[in-house]
Order: sequence, then structure tokens, then C-alpha cells
Amino acid sequence: MTAFEAMFRKLAPLGLYNTGEGTNIRAELEAYAVALQEYREHIETALRECFISTSQSFGLEIRESVFGNIRSDYTTSQRRQMLILRKSFNDGDFTLDGFDRMIRSFGVSNYTILESPETYTVSIGVNDDCGEADRAWIIRQIALALPAQLNSNIYLTGSTFSELDSENMTFEVFDYADRTWSEIES
Repeated sequence: MTAFEAMFRKLAPLGLYNTGEGTNIRAELEAYAVALQEYREHIETALRECFISTSQSFGLEIRESVFGNIRSDYTTSQRRQMLILRKSFNDGDFTLDGFDRMIRSFGVSNYTILESPETYTVSIGVNDDCGEADRAWIIRQIALALPAQLNSNIYLTGSTFSELDSENMTFEVFDYADRTWSEIES
């Protein structure tokens, strides 16, 4: 039911106003209804964006900006999942399962975690291909989340040698790509 229909249904039984076609009262009600309808839409949008599970735009962006980068390169459902994981991480989650959730909350899907309790070291290898800005952000987020008493080794490797080897490139094909050493290393 539109705002106009709701107002009309409430005023018609009173009989106080002439709400017929072309009257000033009807024109005034229609003008109010336009503004109220727009107001209702804004309220519905604000309410939708208040919750991670229903937000679609600025609700996700506001939450992501609290943690660092706005992750617009992911789908809406992936962004929601990362935020839900991130918000579920708390002080009692400094276990292997907690680190697993933490790293997935950064949008990383291909990684390894090795722990060495005798040296208080956690080594995290991230194998996802990502840009320099994302690499720096991931390293910073992991460093912020790890407890201060742990030593950490964070490796961002991209493609593994076995993945590159599976492409069966000959030296001639590899050389033809005409890459610099820094491009090859990255």
C-alpha cells in the first residue's frame, strides 16, 4: 500500500475532507505522499544497511573501512562472510582455528599456517595472487591480530612452483614473455 492510499483510507471515513479528484485536499495529500514515500525508502535502506547479513553498499563499506581497505573487488556475499568472520574473532581465539578464521576474514583462501611452540613462532604462507596494496594490507592485518609474544613469519608467495611447472612452459616460451627479474620474482 502506498503512502497516499494509507492516508486516503484513514481520512475518507471521517467525512471531514472532500478528497475527490481535483480538490486541493487531494493534491496536498498526494504531495505529502510523494515525500513520505521517499522518506520510507530511505528508512528501509538505512535499516537494511544496519546489519551485515542484509547490507549491500555503504553498510559494508563503513565496516570494511574500520578494518582497512574497502574490498569492492569481492562479491557482496564474500564481503559479508569476511566481515562476519572478522567480527567473530575475539581475545579467546588465539588458537590454530582462530588464526584460520582470522586469515579467511582478510579474503585469503589459499594459505598455510605452521606453528612452532618451542620458539613461539607462527609462520603464515599466503599463496593467493594479489596486488602490492593488498599484500601490504594483509601483512599489516596479520601483524595487528597476532599476540605480541609470538614471533611471526608472513610469506606472500602467489603461485607456487608446482603450479607454474604444471603449465609445461619451455624456456623459449618463458623467455619470449620478455619479463624483468622483478616481474619474475613477483
